[in-house]
Amino acid sequence: MSPPMHAVDACLVPGGVLSKEGDHGRRRFRFLLLDASEVYQTDLMASLSLSSAPMSVVTRAGGLGGFVGGGGSSAGGVSGVLRVSSTHVMFEPSQAALPFLRVPIRDIVRSQAPSQAAKTTAAGQANGGNATTSFCCVNADANTITFATSVVIEGLQHGLAHPLVTRRSATPITVRVTPAFGSADVLATSINELAEGNARLGDEAHAELLRVRQRANIPKLAEVEMEMANKPPRFHATCERLSPLCRVPGRFAVTDTHVYFVHLHSAADPNGNALEKWSTGTVLAFARRRTQRADVSLEVWFDAVTPDGALFTFASKDERDAAYDALHATASDDARAMTDLLTPGGVARMLMPLWSKGCISTFDYLMVVNLAAGRSRNDAALWPVFPWVLADYSSATLDPRRAPLRDLSKPVGALNPARLTQLRQRMAAMPSGAGPLSAPYLYATHYSSPLYVFFFLLRCAPLHALRCQGWRFDRAERLFRDMSLCWEGATGRNAGDVKELIPELYQGGELTEMWRGQAAPASMVLRNLLDLPLGTLQDGTVVHDVALPPWCGAGGGGARPELAFRDAMRESLESDAANNDKDRGIAAWLDLVFGVNARGAEAMKHDNVFAPLCYASDADLEAAAAATAAGDARRGAEALDALRLQADEFGTVPKQVFVGRHPPRDVATDAGRPKGVSIYGLRFGEEPGDVSSVLERIKGALGDELVTAGLGGELAEKATVEMPAEAPAPSPPILPPSPILPPQPQPPPSSSSAPSSSSADAPPPPGCTTATPLLQAHRGACAAVAAAGSLLYTAGDSSLRAFALPSGTPTRQATLGTLPLSSLTLLTSGESEVLALAGSFDGSVYAYAHAFGSLLGAVCAHDDAVSCTCALDGGRLASGSWDGSVLLWDVASVRWGGPRTQVRQVLEVEAAVNALLPTAGGVLVGDARGDVGLADPRAPPSGSLSWRLGGGGVVGLADAALSGVVAAVADGDLVLLDARKGGVELARVVTGGGARLTCLSSAGSGAVAVGDSSGVVSLWRTRERAVRSRVRASAHGVRSLSACAGLSVGGGHGVALISGDSGGRVSVVF
Repeated sequence: MSPPMHAVDACLVPGGVLSKEGDHGRRRFRFLLLDASEVYQTDLMASLSLSSAPMSVVTRAGGLGGFVGGGGSSAGGVSGVLRVSSTHVMFEPSQAALPFLRVPIRDIVRSQAPSQAAKTTAAGQANGGNATTSFCCVNADANTITFATSVVIEGLQHGLAHPLVTRRSATPITVRVTPAFGSADVLATSINELAEGNARLGDEAHAELLRVRQRANIPKLAEVEMEMANKPPRFHATCERLSPLCRVPGRFAVTDTHVYFVHLHSAADPNGNALEKWSTGTVLAFARRRTQRADVSLEVWFDAVTPDGALFTFASKDERDAAYDALHATASDDARAMTDLLTPGGVARMLMPLWSKGCISTFDYLMVVNLAAGRSRNDAALWPVFPWVLADYSSATLDPRRAPLRDLSKPVGALNPARLTQLRQRMAAMPSGAGPLSAPYLYATHYSSPLYVFFFLLRCAPLHALRCQGWRFDRAERLFRDMSLCWEGATGRNAGDVKELIPELYQGGELTEMWRGQAAPASMVLRNLLDLPLGTLQDGTVVHDVALPPWCGAGGGGARPELAFRDAMRESLESDAANNDKDRGIAAWLDLVFGVNARGAEAMKHDNVFAPLCYASDADLEAAAAATAAGDARRGAEALDALRLQADEFGTVPKQVFVGRHPPRDVATDAGRPKGVSIYGLRFGEEPGDVSSVLERIKGALGDELVTAGLGGELAEKATVEMPAEAPAPSPPILPPSPILPPQPQPPPSSSSAPSSSSADAPPPPGCTTATPLLQAHRGACAAVAAAGSLLYTAGDSSLRAFALPSGTPTRQATLGTLPLSSLTLLTSGESEVLALAGSFDGSVYAYAHAFGSLLGAVCAHDDAVSCTCALDGGRLASGSWDGSVLLWDVASVRWGGPRTQVRQVLEVEAAVNALLPTAGGVLVGDARGDVGLADPRAPPSGSLSWRLGGGGVVGLADAALSGVVAAVADGDLVLLDARKGGVELARVVTGGGARLTCLSSAGSGAVAVGDSSGVVSLWRTRERAVRSRVRASAHGVRSLSACAGLSVGGGHGVALISGDSGGRVSVVF
């Protein structure tokens, strides 16, 4: 089968899509050609000619000869488009055979006094009108400008992505430009001002000044204004649209029906369009993103028109959040539900069970995990990362389902024992500094960086590869030219080569009518279809296509070698051998890259430690920049920009998605799936790998009605997975808690989930009394309970319910959103003035007024599930999330149902926040890594917690009155801390039940109660050395605990305690 014709001339362009036009000479300029700090200024139709060019330069240059003396085109020179940026004057000739020219402004020679026939532009003169300081001279009669330069850069003849060549001349070359329209005076003024500004401030400082001016003057195009006349925008702001290695300034707007991006310069779009517009009905999902470690970006995925989405970066986090809120308000229910799925909590709770049961492919699952971790094809520094799976690239024949596989429990750098020994010795000899960027490390390079991405994408994204290498191809020996050599390099003794793979080596798309997006199929990655001049090896071999393993020639049915290679790679990725092995398979690799072995002590234990810059947060970079600036604000800003750029180029450890061990796939698929065919019944070549296609396949696996409803019975039936031994899974169709996250709020079971009498009445363990059942609150898990006077509120599935005490009579019920509720806090003012604030899996906090029986609205403030909330003094609320953030809410001032206002962030950590406790100094925070610390609302947001408890993560915090603060650790310990003395550990006891702890509550008189996954509640009086009282509260696992004054106190403990369990039952514990 011959390659599709549209693939032959494809190349990645900075608009974020692959161009399929054959006529590349139509427009050769791309914003990608601009340097990182370069600011585009203007363009105009003009003609250009070179004169006084030394013959040696013209002869060597070849293409420059076409511009000398008018180039034979006209008396005025060669016609084309002149483009001016902050640092270059560029010319794109209309004749494709002539090269694209760039003249650095810093190399323009200051002109001498003009002749009588010429007039020097007044604006270009300095020092009181001295003509000798100008750069451009204007001939008013001929309407031309002239300037002299010692450097001309040329390339891109015929639109081909060949290296740019710098031509230098000892004798200045004179450039003459004649604008087709308008006055030459204006052009000369612009170039002179740019040259003077660069000379006075420096290129980068002047570019930043120009960028600030541009943002203040980005126009609102008449077309957009007219279209919005009857549809006022919900949000609009200046921003930049990001694509790999490229930034395009413009304006972002959201109306009820459309999403807009207006280019500041139409030249930024490959087709010359000033306006991009998408219907809100085409939005598939959206997510908050970080760009150069700054949390100011928003990524939106649309349907096939923009298949890998669009990434926008704003001036501030608040602007980005307002844009997110506007999208959330206008998007469809399907898009909002898919957005919730593309979070760490959504992946772990909802998609992991589907993958475990073989309902979605490993390729699609890894793509979605990458998205949940913040990876994106619109940011080369955060490109999706895929593992090396096959370990045989030299055999003559290969069966991918039985071939040798890499040990996926080890990082690439640890696959060679000799190299690992050397790296360990080097790490041991490193000094340990005090700063966040001075810790010892094993690997000086990362497994994913822009340089590695375009190392692999050289043949389908040559301009990007050239940009990474200073506009020239690397030496032929170092290019991606042989798959076997690439594997040998990654697993050999070279300490600097620890790269993983990219999804493009696994994905298809060749057999579709048109492969879409910048997700190029494998044939584009492996074949030199653009006929790029990649050089010659020392033995005379010309580098062209990638040399593939011998077994590619044995692809059945006479398949082309690159397709046989793709099929073998994909087959190994989807195989039972790779997916069902818990110790050496895909699950172990997910732990290394996105899970518990990616950071901290576990990373050290698994030889998975990279240079500190790979882990650094924006706060770390700011601190490091401030330390080098010595109080100089400008120097500090420059240092911070340099560190951010360095961190981007070096590589970034992905955001942690899983906080527990990832289970392997528990079903075999090889037997029921023909070779070369995915679990969807499509051949690998029929499955494009762009994000839109992946999301559509995920949506199909879930079912449209299930995405809209959050989770329904059919999904729960597909997704049931085995529970840990201490908490047996209920019978289908109930969706059990995920074994890879701490026992936090979970999606609701189906309507048949009410516990049977036999299970509820099971005899208690020895030494336990039995709780008194109070009421059946939910059909799914009761994620939170809270009491205020004689009112009891419960939150579970997606409903909030209120009951009168002590009768248990229902008084209020409301459905809040489509996803499960996860936390609950009551703010009170009198007996009946109760405001219920419920956190949800969708990242929102919902406000429900009891007196009116109405929902006030919701504010989506977090990127992931709201895991915990607590009330503070002054009518304030604190909320924590699996995204690692803690937010402070001024409840009375919040616009419920509107954008996120009167909400500010006080903490952001790397792990999920599991517990909050109000204290006199702020909010005490516990996270999934077992750390506890104080978030002080009066101080700037911090990025770390002070006290390490470990033990599988903190699941609850409780006030033990004068005794101190108690933290419950998932593995079974209760730890008494003195928060006033910096978290000094005063006592530690083991609950003794052997099950994982799930929740914690104060129980009065210096006592605390803790629930576990076996359904037992233990009482610890902190003045005693052991837990002495245990109550069997449920057979399904205790999910929530709360003190309650609306019930008579029993057991002599001075307070009634109620529990909610995984079956939706509420009981009186004591």
